[in-house]
Amino acid sequence: MRNEDMQKKIKTAFEHAAPDVLDTVLSDIASGNDQTKTILVMGGQKTMKNTIRNLTAIAAAAVLVIGGTAGYAVYSSNYKVASTISLDVNPSVQINANKKEDVLTVIALNDDGRRIIGDMDFSGSSIDVTVNALIGSMLREGYLTDLANSILISVEDADAVHGAALQKKLADDVSAILQTNAFDGAVLSQTVVKDSGVHTLADEYGITAGKAQLVNEIVAGNPTHTFEELAPLSINELNLLSTGTTVSTTAESVGQASDKAYIGSNRAKEIALEHAGFTAADVVGIQVEMDYERGVMVYEVEFYADAYEYDYDINAENGEIVKNDREYDDDAWFGKVEQNLVKEFRDNERLQNEQALVQKAQGTSEDYLTLEDVKKIAFEHAGVDAAMVFDFESEFDYDNGRAEYEIDFESGEYDYDYDIDAVTGEIIKSNKKSDPENLIENGLSTTSPDGSTEYISADKAKEIALSHAGVAASNVFGYECELEHEGGRAVYEIDFESMNYEHDYDIDAVTGEIIRSGREFND
Repeated sequence: MRNEDMQKKIKTAFEHAAPDVLDTVLSDIASGNDQTKTILVMGGQKTMKNTIRNLTAIAAAAVLVIGGTAGYAVYSSNYKVASTISLDVNPSVQINANKKEDVLTVIALNDDGRRIIGDMDFSGSSIDVTVNALIGSMLREGYLTDLANSILISVEDADAVHGAALQKKLADDVSAILQTNAFDGAVLSQTVVKDSGVHTLADEYGITAGKAQLVNEIVAGNPTHTFEELAPLSINELNLLSTGTTVSTTAESVGQASDKAYIGSNRAKEIALEHAGFTAADVVGIQVEMDYERGVMVYEVEFYADAYEYDYDINAENGEIVKNDREYDDDAWFGKVEQNLVKEFRDNERLQNEQALVQKAQGTSEDYLTLEDVKKIAFEHAGVDAAMVFDFESEFDYDNGRAEYEIDFESGEYDYDYDIDAVTGEIIKSNKKSDPENLIENGLSTTSPDGSTEYISADKAKEIALSHAGVAASNVFGYECELEHEGGRAVYEIDFESMNYEHDYDIDAVTGEIIRSGREFND
């Protein structure tokens, strides 16, 4: 409303709030309409007019308060920025919206951002429509492709509950859009923390507060980097860096960042091993991580051989060896070997302890069949090939006066369990139960038992989990994977240990989405 219009309304309110009725009152008295016939004048007409003037002022003030409150409410609902959403790929744009989630402005923060906005006017559009249009433009202009598939969605909202809900909704919507026939997108989403330092950095480097927050967290996890060094990188590059073992970000991740623009981790391993003069069988503890060194993306390859620790930086684009180093470290070597053997060691130690307890209970020192002997008995009875056995577990027990091995395993679509006499090898009990989902868990099928749903493979789920955890398969032990049904959907429940940490994941068996992830230090 213009100032002139507001002044006219206030003037009208003044004139009508308390009408001047003095002449009417005096006329009524003079004509006998007043029953008292008495006129008491105190200060005359001047006093009465002062009273009326005061009433008029009060009424005018009330009009101003009511009008101002209502006006502010309308302004706050329609014109005040309540939510700020930023979309970062390499183009960076910022969407400002009101409480009703109507867009007020869309601001490009770089040249690429201006290109995807083009001549589109989003004023008054919903956030959903605006985001969909901007994602569509990014796809058409080639900013989101199979080679660089990552986008960062950041939400800043004074209402934390609304902000979190908006973040999740936008992440789900964008993720659905990016599951195209050409490629699968990787969506990072986060709520921006109210931190003046982040906004200061964003202003200084000409980026969104969301991107500034992500860069800050990566630098905190890997102090060898600086904010200035990483700020110019694309979101796909930052997404690849955020999967490192030391990096932990608040951004929620759906999908995997594409490394198809690079030579790949397997080729980087080959280059490092060839240069060091080893084969994969000669080394242990080999790890590969993506990093950024001296202005280029690199694969950091680390492994141990002959009591030496080897470190390589391999240019991720052309395979050039950027850096290589070798350091004597026999403690680290034996530590890596132990990690790869620790599960087998624990299992054997446990069985020996159990056998010792049984011998003590029996008061004898009988010689027991080895675990390998008992496995052979069970597998031959079940008619299965040892190579097709999964999730083998064993316990040594003393039951009904004799020592026995209790064995459980999976093969094909069946669960097997056996009780076998630990001295004679007699099969005390055997059981076989159909469980078609074993086929999916063990990588023998990707189709649900009723044939209605196509699942990602258990190996793919493992790849997703290890990639997110930033660990190599060769450094994992105690790996377990089970297919469960939770909340109406099939889920791979994955647990494993690596580098003194226990990891657990729930991964959607259809989409590959990481539903939940956890990591716990285990010294």
